[in-house]
Amino acid sequence: MPVLHSFKSALAKKAIAAMRFDKKIPKTVEGAGCVGNVAAVAKDLNISRPLVVTDEVLVKLGVADPVFESLKREGLEYGLFDKVLPDPTEDLVLAGAKAYHENKCDGIIAFGGGSSIDCAKVIGGYVVDPKPVSQYAGMGKITKQIPPFIAIPTTAGTGSETTFAAVIRDDKEQIKYLVGGLEILPKVAILDPELLIKLPKTMTAATGMDALTHAVEAYTNTWATDLSRKWSREAIKRIFGYLLRCYNDGSDLEARSQLLRGSFEAGVAISMAGVGYVHAIAHTVGGKFHTPHGVANAMIMPFVLDFFDEAVEEDLADLAIMVGIGNETDSRRALAKNFIAAIRRMHSDMNMPTTVKGMKRKDVTSIATRALNEAHGDLSSKFFAPKSWLMDPGYPVPKYMNLAECEKIVSSLLEPEPRL
Repeated sequence: MPVLHSFKSALAKKAIAAMRFDKKIPKTVEGAGCVGNVAAVAKDLNISRPLVVTDEVLVKLGVADPVFESLKREGLEYGLFDKVLPDPTEDLVLAGAKAYHENKCDGIIAFGGGSSIDCAKVIGGYVVDPKPVSQYAGMGKITKQIPPFIAIPTTAGTGSETTFAAVIRDDKEQIKYLVGGLEILPKVAILDPELLIKLPKTMTAATGMDALTHAVEAYTNTWATDLSRKWSREAIKRIFGYLLRCYNDGSDLEARSQLLRGSFEAGVAISMAGVGYVHAIAHTVGGKFHTPHGVANAMIMPFVLDFFDEAVEEDLADLAIMVGIGNETDSRRALAKNFIAAIRRMHSDMNMPTTVKGMKRKDVTSIATRALNEAHGDLSSKFFAPKSWLMDPGYPVPKYMNLAECEKIVSSLLEPEPRL
């Protein structure tokens, strides 16, 4: 790792340790039907008029009805912002903040997948610290605590219900950027497996692989601690044990519950140890080609783990033994390769895409360059925006990747060229 990136990463590791995230992990309410307790949770947080942030589909299908019914039973009036779309944009944040003020709200309930929860986080940030949304990019740019915030995930994968980060899309630049800080962390996460019963197979696969990526990247990163690795291991065990079961039978409440818990655990792990090259590349192709985040992570992760090779061999070997795809008598290299192969099998068993639709060979260099800038903390210029550059530590990857190596991975995601 180059000296400057290493310097910033070391400073960030100390700062994250000082944050003591393990003392700030959101409280959880768990179990089938527990979403019916959302009003009681809101009252405990002194919320009297929440803004419910969700999307039109969940409202029209009646999936969000238990939230509304709970609030009505307890006599809580609420505002509704149901305009969230996948990959929330700056305009959506502004519209949501307007709804918050118009409805005279004093708290936020996010109901949906990672897009709704991320959008709600930044809406809260704008409410307390209004400025151009793009100025929130990076860590610590939202300087005040957002209103009391409850997150109710309807997918098991993003982990947004327990992270202090959100991803926003800049439509003009066709990029995604991260907004981070403890100020946007939910107070409570409600994990109700009944909300996921009708989740389509494609979404189950994508979000489950997203959670697995979180757990594996956090486990292999240089910021990993004994505590963060404990959270990663628990998540990986649950995902390996229950993701395919969920995929094959969406009504399996035990499997759904286990995956929800695994997603939460993986979210805690990345809050302590960060993500890596898989996410950097996924954010870039997602921003430009609208590839769903979990789908992108799933197709990229094996290639990045192949690239890391010996740098993560011991870690992956331990994980292989833990999930039952090898034993102590096998060589460490064979165990590590078995773990990567198991990820590829899971990807294949769930019929997930292996290429980025619409990406051309001419896009490879720009995708790789932007991804490396994100991973290496170079999205801002050290000369023209030194403060922003210094505040961006990049990702604590176990092995440094150059442009040619990244281009090779990105090229692996190209659609086959038609034969003439």
